[in-house]
Amino acid sequence: MWRKAEISNENQEFEKLECEKAEISNENHEFEKLECEKAEVSNENLEFQQLECEKAKISNESRDLTKLMYENQGSDWLLH
Repeated sequence: MWRKAEISNENQEFEKLECEKAEISNENHEFEKLECEKAEVSNENLEFQQLECEKAKISNESRDLTKLMYENQGSDWLLH
């Protein structure tokens, strides 16, 4: 009878450990999900930075174009 109680306790401990193992597995899964979301956010930040860079290039090109237009207007004015 005493041995049966001992085995029952071992089974309970085993079930408890299995439950903890499942919880850890779920936590790992949640961690992996968060890592994936972190990577997605990182990619979005990179895309945003690339867009900001393109925006700056366009702004510079626009500034250069405006400068050329003013220079050409000055040349036209000198010709008239």
